[in-house]
Amino acid sequence: MSEQDNTLLRALELIRSNWIHGMHILREAADQNPKDPRYQIAMGDAFAARKSFDKALQHYLIALSLDPSDQRVTALIANCYISIGEYRLALAYYQKIVYLSDELMYNKALAQAFLSKHEECINTLLEILPRFPNHPFIYYLLVEQYYYKGDSETALKYIDQAKHQAGEHLQLYLLSAMIYSNLNRQLLAYDQYKKADNMGGIANSDHLLNYANAAYKSGLAIPAPEHL
Repeated sequence: MSEQDNTLLRALELIRSNWIHGMHILREAADQNPKDPRYQIAMGDAFAARKSFDKALQHYLIALSLDPSDQRVTALIANCYISIGEYRLALAYYQKIVYLSDELMYNKALAQAFLSKHEECINTLLEILPRFPNHPFIYYLLVEQYYYKGDSETALKYIDQAKHQAGEHLQLYLLSAMIYSNLNRQLLAYDQYKKADNMGGIANSDHLLNYANAAYKSGLAIPAPEHL
């Protein structure tokens, strides 16, 4: 094992018990070996573990400049960008990755959703879905994209599929209630809001107002004041 390997392993072990000392060793090693990306990656990982994604990015970007072909570092950069809300940059880096894992594909779909690239997001999610037919979060995002692109019927179809495959979830009832409210099918909206309320309550103020509006227009019991 080389001296550089020993230094890297010692620093990584030390970071677990003495973060500052471990990072000091990595910085010194990076200064002494400016063309070795491993120290930059290690420092990036250390900051990312502490959710300091801005600082992690600085080191990952240096590492990628030293080895532009490193797909793992490209993915780490993309994930950092999505964590700090830089969705356009995140998507740009996801698109540089030749073989995306399912986790990275889901993150790519999130970036597409935040950028209102609804059709692209749907295509990404539909590629993942057959491998994770019971994953509720894929359905949540998929339903939202169909809703935002104005295809309420397909959105409702995937809500039914989600209930069958992934079970009943509060979010599914809220999504279907939102869609029925938008379609002015107030009785159905009220029913879905009531089921969501029974599953643990509704916190979002827009949902609460829609719930009360659906009750009023359907001639049914308006939710108790403490909900509003």
